[in-house]
Amino acid sequence: MNGKEITESKIKFIYYIDPSIKSITPYLGPLRGGTFSKIKGEGFAQEGVCNVTVRYGQYQQKLLNYTDTELNVTSPQAEVPGQVVVSIALNGQ
Repeated sequence: MNGKEITESKIKFIYYIDPSIKSITPYLGPLRGGTFSKIKGEGFAQEGVCNVTVRYGQYQQKLLNYTDTELNVTSPQAEVPGQVVVSIALNGQ
């Protein structure tokens, strides 16, 4: 507090800025899923990031690969046509 250490612990606390999504291509696909998508944005590979996760609504998808400005993922199957919220977590939460 006030620039002074109040513990003997040497554990480093790391936080990150929320990533931003600029675009998703393609922006639609078939209900059966399996569409390869590129999510472009910023802040995907910051210090302290572990278990980067993409969600289509409530369905969590494994990444194929990623950089600080692009995520590559395959879309999940959908039951109902329409819009879905795509979100990114940098810690799997």
